[in-house]
Amino acid sequence: GAGYATQHRYPDTTVGGNFGGGTIIIDDGGRLENRGTIEWTSECRNQPGESCDTSHFDVKNGGYLKNEQNGVIIVNDLGSLTARYEDAVIINDGVIVQSEWDLIYADFSGSGTIVGNAGFYGDFRPGNPVGFQTIEGNYSHHRGRLPIEIRAQNHNGDDYDYVDVTGQVLRFREDGQGRPLSTVELVFTDGFTEAGLTHGDYFDII
Repeated sequence: GAGYATQHRYPDTTVGGNFGGGTIIIDDGGRLENRGTIEWTSECRNQPGESCDTSHFDVKNGGYLKNEQNGVIIVNDLGSLTARYEDAVIINDGVIVQSEWDLIYADFSGSGTIVGNAGFYGDFRPGNPVGFQTIEGNYSHHRGRLPIEIRAQNHNGDDYDYVDVTGQVLRFREDGQGRPLSTVELVFTDGFTEAGLTHGDYFDII
């Protein structure tokens, strides 16, 4: 078929349970669009010495996840949400809650909120198209681009992309020769060009 979770639309769903674990996979061109609440949970209550099964929510190999404006995705306890390989796509206009999310290899965009630490290995495009993404945690960019769209000279944040980080900006990685593996890229849009800038203009992008 076309992959897991193909064209599934979750209005208000709780996935998983209080024991054990499992996996949601959006793979091989599959799509999941969320307008309600998806809660993916796994509590470990094993005895000492026993292994603990955890829950996984994976977006990979061309998978597509869209969390719309009123959507909430919660991955709690020992669960994990991972996005692997650059051809995966995640659009977050709602809220994603994940305590430690450091495997974002997808093309990530939107004007929503990530609750938890976020580390990117692919392109991170705040806004949809112009706007901001909030990270309530630490932000790091290991590899890929941070394209910032600018459509006017205004400095109030309404006409350009930015990332609102409540924690720390940890790193923009370099290779062994000091060359950047992750870069900030300015993209002028809606007819605005570099010629419209004047000396002293500034844009708070992080």
